Order: sequence, then structure tokens, then C-alpha cells
Amino acid sequence: MAVDSRLKELIQTDRFEEAKVVHKNFAIFSIVYLSFSVVDYLYSREHFEEFLLLRFLYCIVPIGVSLGTAFAKKIKHIEMMAMFHSFVAAGIISYMIFATYGVKSPYYAGLNLVAIISLVFFNFSWKSFAAAATSIYAPYFIFGILSLENREDAVALILNGFFIIGTLIVCVLIRYFKEVYRFKNIEARFQLDNELKNRESIIRVQTDEAVRLRNLSTQFSPQIVDSIRSGKLNLESTGQQTEICAIFIDIVNSTDKVTTIDKDDVDRVLTKFLEDSIKILLKYDITIDKFLGDGILAFCNAPLQRVDYAARVVKAALEVREKTLMDNEFYERHWFGPLTLRMGIARGYVKVGFYGSKKYYQSYTAIGPVVNLASRLCSSAEPGQIIMEEDVYDIVANEFNTESLGKRMLKGFDKEAFQVYKVISSKAMTEKTAANMSECSFCGGILSLETNAQGLFVFMCRSCSTVVDMKSYLDKTKDTKKAA
Repeated sequence: MAVDSRLKELIQTDRFEEAKVVHKNFAIFSIVYLSFSVVDYLYSREHFEEFLLLRFLYCIVPIGVSLGTAFAKKIKHIEMMAMFHSFVAAGIISYMIFATYGVKSPYYAGLNLVAIISLVFFNFSWKSFAAAATSIYAPYFIFGILSLENREDAVALILNGFFIIGTLIVCVLIRYFKEVYRFKNIEARFQLDNELKNRESIIRVQTDEAVRLRNLSTQFSPQIVDSIRSGKLNLESTGQQTEICAIFIDIVNSTDKVTTIDKDDVDRVLTKFLEDSIKILLKYDITIDKFLGDGILAFCNAPLQRVDYAARVVKAALEVREKTLMDNEFYERHWFGPLTLRMGIARGYVKVGFYGSKKYYQSYTAIGPVVNLASRLCSSAEPGQIIMEEDVYDIVANEFNTESLGKRMLKGFDKEAFQVYKVISSKAMTEKTAANMSECSFCGGILSLETNAQGLFVFMCRSCSTVVDMKSYLDKTKDTKKAA
């Protein structure tokens, strides 16, 4: 119904605009009307002056219609002026008919010309069309019937009537096909307009989605972004209760360094540190929550759940630390000393999801005490230390070499003391080897820790799907060192 209403509105608007264009130039018909004075002179010279005066009087009407159209607000106003014009033009010709030879007068052909001009050129509705046709021909038939004197007059009236009916049929057909064409043309424009709007809407949605996914790619690993894109993961709902393992990474004494070394060096160091750390975190499907100056807050097990989520966080922490040690030469040159990190790791339940205003800014983040606990553990760590609380230790103790640091009171958690552990190394593989495996050697894409069909850990590139077996990689590394 809404579409039909809109189409009708467009048709009315088109008819109105077309009528205004036609009627503004309608004064030209006064010239046509006056040109038939030649016929008056040839067929009824005795009425020439009288008919000429009538024709000049008629000229006032089309000129008035042209001028009045500029002030018309609705198509009904134009229709009324057009009907008045038809009535006046036909009325004058009807007078000429009965002032000369009656129903047998050749002037009756002028009624057909008026009908064609009025009924074809004017944009009458069908109701107004019928009214205008009646106003043109009714006087002729009424006076014709009343003035019949003999059989010849009746025959002439009937014969002329057939031609008049033929003229009306032609006008109706022209009018019909004109309106059909108008409807199809406007319908096509309407559909095209809707299609363009739909395309714009689709482009806008897809652009917003692309921007959204691009932003998410800075938080999530490539496989999580792919899952979001394919609809396997729905991130629209907020406040999902989820158990996560959170990590807070901080650069030691960064404030002092920032105030004493060159700005460009600070930018180079922070850019490299963040880039390397993010690659490693994303490799383990760890979600980047936020950057806090020179620190990183991240968590694992949301939105993609992993059975070994706590172990992934600890492995990532060891790799980030090892990566900074491997790049010590770079940091000595630009940081004027080693880049020392400290990290805190905690596990527990939080509310996780998108928070913020859709209109301005939304961030996929975790809210709960565990996040604060990871931050406090990081603050209590010594330079170079990675410490975790007991809940993390309970499920990763068999995979890492650790050392108990006893119980500690943490700011913001004054009512309880936390048993904390220092992470020394991984029992499975060296952090140095793992840190070197953050990028695919074929395409440079980010590697992701996965399990193969045999249940063994492998690194897979999400860009080119290359699988790197860690044992094979270690053996190849050892052989290269021996050859060297």
C-alpha cells in the first residue's frame, strides 16, 4: 500500500509539472486560433469582422491560462483553467456553426481541433477528461437537435457525430497510452530510486561492517574475525558471564624514560613493542582489550573459547618477554638501555562484550575484579617478572617452571592475601623459538596456535593456511645451527 501511495504521488507530481510546462506556453494556441480567420474570410465573409472580434476575445483565455499557471498550487487548479479554456474555445466555434450553416457547417471540424488540443495536451484526470469533452461537444449536439429542420440536417448531424466519436476515441487512446507510458516510466524511476537507495544502504552497511571488522582485527586474532564475518560468532549481546584469563603487560620506568629521551626514539620503541606484543598475543587467540599508555590489557577465552586458555596467556607472556630480550640491541640504541617488562596474570569470571555507545564508540572489553587483579599483580611484580595468582597456577603448573613468591596483599584487595607464583619458563619449548614464530615465513601473516588431527600443537597461518609443526621447526633450527 505504501508503494502504491508513493507511485500515485509521483504520478500526480509528474502530471502537475508537465501541465505547468505546457500551460505556461499555451498562449501560442491564440495564434493558431487567429490563423483560422482566413477560413472565416473564405466561407463566411459576411461574418468576418464579427468572427475576428470573437477570435481576439478568445486570445485572452490562453494568455490568462499561461499567466495563471505560475500561481497554481495543485493540478486541480490547472484542470479548472483548462476546462474553462475548452468551454470558451468550443463555445465560440459552436456560435460560428449555427451563425452560418447550422449542423451542416464545416466549422464543426473546429470542435474536433479544440478537442484534440484540449484533451491531448492538457493533463486531465479521467473524470475531468469526460467533463471537458462534454463541455466541448454538448452545445453542438443540443443546439443541433433543437434546430433540426429536415432529413438532411439529421443525416449531417449523425455523420458529424461519427467523426466526433472517432475523434474522442483517438483522444482517449492517446490519453490512455500516454498515461500507461507515464506510469511505466515513473514506476521504472521509482524502482531505480529504490534500488539505488537499497544499494546505498547495502554499501553503507557493508562499509560500516568493514570498518567494524577492521577495528576488531586490532583486538582479535584473524580466525576470530573470520568467525565474526561468517556469523559463527555473535558479538552483539553485552554482558556475557565468561571465565577468562587476563594479562597486564607494563614497561618498567617508562615515565622516566619518556621525559629524558628524544620523542622519535620513544615513538620507535613503543611502536615496536606494541607491534611485536600484539602479534604474539593474537597468535594465541588472546583478545586485546585496551592500551593503557605503555601497557597492554588482554584476555583469553572470549569471544572464542579455548580449553587451554590460561596456558595460552602464560606462553604468550613468556614469548613477549623473550622477544624484547632478543631485540635488546634495538632497545639499547633507542631506549638507551634494556626494555624491561613486568606482567600480571589472573583468572576468573567477568562480564565480557561490547560496551559503549553504538553512535560514538564501542569496545569489546571485560569488566570484573579479575581485570583489576591482573593489573595489581603486574604492579607488584619485580622488573622482568611474570607473576600469576593461584587460580592460574592450579591449571598450568604442569606446563611451566614456576617459583612460589608467597602471599601478597594487593592494593584494592585489602581483605585477602593472594598466593602468587613467578613464571620462569615453559617445559614444552623454548620461548626464544616460539617468539621467532609469530609471523608466517611464506606470506608474513600472523600465526595462530592450533591443534592438528593428532592433538599436537601446531602454528597455522590464517592468511595462507600454512601449517608449521613445532617439533619440525625445532629440529630444522638445530640443524641450521650445527651447519653454521
